[in-house]
Amino acid sequence: MWPPEQPEAFIAALRDLKERSGLTYRQLEERAAEVGDALRRSTVSDVLNGTRMPSTDFVALFIRTCGDGVRVEEWVAYHQKASRQQKRQPSKQRRNVLMLAALSALVGAVLRVSRNLGRVRSSSRSRAVAVSAS
Repeated sequence: MWPPEQPEAFIAALRDLKERSGLTYRQLEERAAEVGDALRRSTVSDVLNGTRMPSTDFVALFIRTCGDGVRVEEWVAYHQKASRQQKRQPSKQRRNVLMLAALSALVGAVLRVSRNLGRVRSSSRSRAVAVSAS
């Protein structure tokens, strides 16, 4: 997993660092506050759950608070690589929207084909009735 250059691997590495630190979300928040920084539990939770990619400032503060301050520059460099990778990938929300649009277009096409087949069958039956009536 090291170096964590992909967004998912980077977030997993942050989760792993938090677990190794043995600190709870509340303890992380309190530790940061002790040195005058703000590291909100909700933000940490969002980042570690993969809901959002952290900012560079968050990464540096999180790394120091978890006790790996000597490697902040290394972590920040990998964060920047992971962020660039993430920007190249469509977000989950965008991917879902694109999938729904594609599905909608497919359903529309199937319905049009189905209606056209119904008209062809109906037309064929009318002709057959007209031929047999004559």
